[in-house]
Amino acid sequence: RLSRGLGSLMLVHRLRQYDLSGNLWEMPTAEIREQGEARMLEFVGELWKSKLANGLKAVGFGLFAVPQEILDMKTIVELNLDGNKLTVIPKDINKILKLEELSAKDNRLVELCDEIFELQHLAVLKVDNNKLTELNRNIGKVGKTLTWLGIEHNMITCFPSSFSQCEALEILSVTIV
Repeated sequence: RLSRGLGSLMLVHRLRQYDLSGNLWEMPTAEIREQGEARMLEFVGELWKSKLANGLKAVGFGLFAVPQEILDMKTIVELNLDGNKLTVIPKDINKILKLEELSAKDNRLVELCDEIFELQHLAVLKVDNNKLTELNRNIGKVGKTLTWLGIEHNMITCFPSSFSQCEALEILSVTIV
């Protein structure tokens, strides 16, 4: 496993030379490993930074799935998964109990799992530029906390009746196809 602390060497101390070859990695994921050593260090650096802050940016890493290392980070408040190749957000997302902002723009999402709407503090949900055809019927469960919903450039043609329970919504960014 590549230690989060090694990522700090890349991001903070500007490590210039390194050789990570010849190791049998379990983490980072295969998608990240295939992008080379610099991307591996960048990824673990983002994990390291998230321990110091309340957010994690795993943007543009070509992820097909959300790594378990991210889902195990129970204290993060913001999670940015933009620009990957995700088709689903895993059900374990509800274990990130304090999550307030989830951004998964520019992926390949085809649906939003029920567990997203079990997040009691979810205020911002951005899923623009995906392949969604409908909003999850449970969206009303976050009606008292959800203030921003970004669903532009999807194929959503109608809203579930529970959408009317989104009384806290201040920003709705939508494009009807």
